[in-house]
Amino acid sequence: MQRIVSRLRTTSIKRRLWSLMLLLSLMVAMLGGFIVYSSLNAAAGQLRQSGQQLLYSAVTQMEEIVSEAVSLTQYPVIASTYSSTEIYNYLATSPKGIYSPLYTALQEELFSEMVLHSRFDLLGVSDLNGLMLYCDTTGMAYKRTNCSFISEVFQDALARKGAARIFTAEEARGLFPGLSLPESSLYCARAIMQLYPLSAVGVIFCRGQLTNITEVFDANRLFDTQQLSILSDEGALYYGSDPELSTEELSSLPVNQLIGRMDWADQTVWQIFRLADGYVACLRTPFGSLYPHLKLQMVLTILLPLVIAAVLFFARMVTLSIQQPIDKLAEVCGRIFYEDFSPVEDAGACDEMHRLIEAFNVMANHIQTLIEEVYKRNLTLAQTEMQLVRSQINPHFVYNTLETIRAEAYLHEQYAIADMTTLLGKTLRYGISRQGDCVTVETELAHLQDYITLQQMRLGKKLHVLINVPEELHECYMIRLALQPLVENAIHHGLPAGEETGLIRVLGYQEDGDLFFSVSDNGDGIAPEELAHLQDYIAGSNSDYTSIGLRNTHCRLELFFGKPYGLSIRSVPGRGTSVTLRMPLMHKPFA
Repeated sequence: MQRIVSRLRTTSIKRRLWSLMLLLSLMVAMLGGFIVYSSLNAAAGQLRQSGQQLLYSAVTQMEEIVSEAVSLTQYPVIASTYSSTEIYNYLATSPKGIYSPLYTALQEELFSEMVLHSRFDLLGVSDLNGLMLYCDTTGMAYKRTNCSFISEVFQDALARKGAARIFTAEEARGLFPGLSLPESSLYCARAIMQLYPLSAVGVIFCRGQLTNITEVFDANRLFDTQQLSILSDEGALYYGSDPELSTEELSSLPVNQLIGRMDWADQTVWQIFRLADGYVACLRTPFGSLYPHLKLQMVLTILLPLVIAAVLFFARMVTLSIQQPIDKLAEVCGRIFYEDFSPVEDAGACDEMHRLIEAFNVMANHIQTLIEEVYKRNLTLAQTEMQLVRSQINPHFVYNTLETIRAEAYLHEQYAIADMTTLLGKTLRYGISRQGDCVTVETELAHLQDYITLQQMRLGKKLHVLINVPEELHECYMIRLALQPLVENAIHHGLPAGEETGLIRVLGYQEDGDLFFSVSDNGDGIAPEELAHLQDYIAGSNSDYTSIGLRNTHCRLELFFGKPYGLSIRSVPGRGTSVTLRMPLMHKPFA
């Protein structure tokens, strides 16, 4: 138990509360989802079973009608294997003469075939000019009409050379303009061929009724809004409305297997069944038909998100009541890191978190007081140490002595010594002047140039210094005597041994609102262990070095501007050392 508690303590209170509420919401969602799923699965099973029965019955009946139509159009013109009927003889004879042999044959052959095939209500033959004689169920006598021998169906039947051509009532309207055609019907056409020479002499037509399919479908469908469509795998529609399936989709359907699809755009459920012979039946069920049978599921589906939303909303409120005071404390702790000790506002609360915030405000106020006292003490100490360093040299004695040396050098025509004495005097005046620690970059660079000139007089060609500071930085302000210690350190420790010329680069630039100066040399560099030791010395962690130039400059920068300002050192053994000074970019004097 304690291990679990310890494990939970590794995550935030906010996450723990949210996890608890999400777990409760998940349990509610799972229970409601199971109920909805069970109900929907039962409804889907019923729809699937009913759809499979309806579709299988429809395509089976369609297959039987088509098969019967193909058989019916074969026999009225063939009496036996080697003899023909009067219908064929008449169509194959040219000129035809009187019609009486054909009329008698029609009454005997066509009508008898229709009696045997009760599903068909029309059977007729047409010559190649479109004159058609037919019998139908309205009377025993033959009838005559003209069919369009230039229509696509007529010409396609001739092109098939005796193969059956199945077509729909829509296509039949263009073929039989003079007949009244029922909608629920299927037509078959076949060319009557002669063998020598092989050519068509006429076309036989029959029409079968699809009312039986409609009656069976209407009697067994689950909803009155369901619609049935039957078509071939080539896309020819035989019954119902077009489901808009491409030929590729139809040919890719599995055989003797029910396929279900959801059309969300049309709000429809499609069920599709395909026979091996290529007939495809489609059952369309609108979503609206399912809604009355899914009232419980719909109510649960609507209530479930509301319940979960209510649980999550309550969880959010409880979490915020605990999270907000903690966030306030965390925010203040972050501000304290940047020395902002403003109190946490938590008016109107009276819980345990409020008492904790009040105690934290008292502690923060006490810490602020202590820090201010320590900061003032350290600042006073630093100023005292600076004054002690400056007071170690008597300026008047030094100036008088240097002036005497310069005068003696001119009397003896030692002009180089006189110039060196003048530069040394200017350098000392700049260092011990009481004008304050704030100077412009231009003033600091002028002093640095005097110091470099003095050193070049001493070292000659062994020292070469390059200074590159953009003009726009010359009017900015900086600490006085910040650059000379860096260059002095580079001269004393960074010049290469032997006769090789030492190169010192002074680079100034601004970046992210700060002013940077980099002083680099081409000396031997510093080993990594010694470099780490030197950086600790500059930061005040040890006192192993006697030089105070770098350390004093770093401390002054930290005293004036705080961290992260100061000095940083990078060095590559064998290639040289670079000391970078960082301070705020200031366009106005600072105290």
